[in-house]
Amino acid sequence: MSSAYYQEVSFEPDCHDLELVSHDSLPQQSGRLDSVDEVYPHLVRISSTFGLQLLGEEEEDVTSSETSMAGSCDNADDNDEYDNEELKQLEMEATDTCTTTVTFSDHGSVRVHLRGNGGTQLQRARIQCPPNATRPSYSFPVHSYRTEVNKLSNISDDEWSTIQVAIVTQCSMDRLPQLSAMCKHWKEGIISATVYVKADDHIDIIVQKFETEWSRYSRIQVHVVYANHNHDNDDDSSSKIYDWYPINYLRNVALKHCRCRYVFLVDIDFMPCPDLYTTIAANLPQENECLVVPAFEWLHKSDYADAQLFELNKQQLIAKHKAGFVQPFQMDYFSAGHTATNFDKWMQIDGMDEQLYRVQYSHHYEPYIVVRNDDSLCAYDERFTGYGMNKIVHIAKLAIQKKFTFNVLCAGYIITLQHEKSNDFRRTLQSKTNNRRKWLRALFNTTMKEIKTGVVCDL
Repeated sequence: MSSAYYQEVSFEPDCHDLELVSHDSLPQQSGRLDSVDEVYPHLVRISSTFGLQLLGEEEEDVTSSETSMAGSCDNADDNDEYDNEELKQLEMEATDTCTTTVTFSDHGSVRVHLRGNGGTQLQRARIQCPPNATRPSYSFPVHSYRTEVNKLSNISDDEWSTIQVAIVTQCSMDRLPQLSAMCKHWKEGIISATVYVKADDHIDIIVQKFETEWSRYSRIQVHVVYANHNHDNDDDSSSKIYDWYPINYLRNVALKHCRCRYVFLVDIDFMPCPDLYTTIAANLPQENECLVVPAFEWLHKSDYADAQLFELNKQQLIAKHKAGFVQPFQMDYFSAGHTATNFDKWMQIDGMDEQLYRVQYSHHYEPYIVVRNDDSLCAYDERFTGYGMNKIVHIAKLAIQKKFTFNVLCAGYIITLQHEKSNDFRRTLQSKTNNRRKWLRALFNTTMKEIKTGVVCDL
């Protein structure tokens, strides 16, 4: 049975050509490369050689797989992505058992499609850029929103000065049950949360939740951001930025108005394990240091009201992992986001003798972190809206520009439940009628170049 590999790169029209270079063998999974110099640099490098040349050798058989390898933002099926574009195709035989299809599109992308019976079908391919290739022009606007800071709060000045760590998070109205659960499991600390309210949402629900639930269990301040007027709700064009959840704007509101010395930057769907506040307080990060809190997920759907799911100690969590009920977050979907945390090492440490271990930043790393709330902490990039890459670029800026180091907390963790994907997730990765993924890829590549070249862009 033949196996298929997909690798895609983008290029500037004035580049010479691209050289795809594999390791000892190509990955055993289908995957995508979305940028020459940003994504998977160990597989991609620029070559100054012209023309297209295939240097493939048939080697050991590998197992065929249709599993999607994590790419920068394209994990959904996109076979129809270029249906409406004029394409130029070139097919060449790399070996007797391998066919390579190189597809050039007018907007400036190259798709390399390898199909064969096994082996390292392609050791390297030199691909000449079409002379007429052009890159589309995208805009990355930043918008303002009507915002009520500290609309609801039960935190005194003394508590702000004495409590060391605050969770900084955000949510839409449909995630309010998660905020209720977070309050119940983060009683010792503070929560600074921003809630996004649309025109048809009822603000009274937030007030009711605050009075009857949130303020009873935790110290919390709630900010409210109101959606701007949408254009055409049936058109999900990327240019209509108001249609997309302003995730990084919401994060910045909660972060800017948090007065604790340390902030725990975490998404609303994650619940802290027992005694996590105490564990963090005993291992507070130093200057320019990220304290990584390992993230896990339950593999079955449940309810955030089931408190027992979030009351496991570390050994109990490991037992659930061995039994197949729990896994490190997104390991089967986007492993690049958390692999650097080194979960195998974390599970081997009891958390008593060793409190922290150092890990190295890697591309696409997006851990949940505790950091000092001072001038060294950069804001989130508000050009990112909706689903995808918004937290990755924030971590990249801390690691690459700010030179932050990453230490993993051995005795604590956070965990989430299986839940429905957001509307923005579906519109970004599952829709075949819009250019959102291309817009997101372009923004991501632009931002990474800014980070690597030292451009300061705190929005």
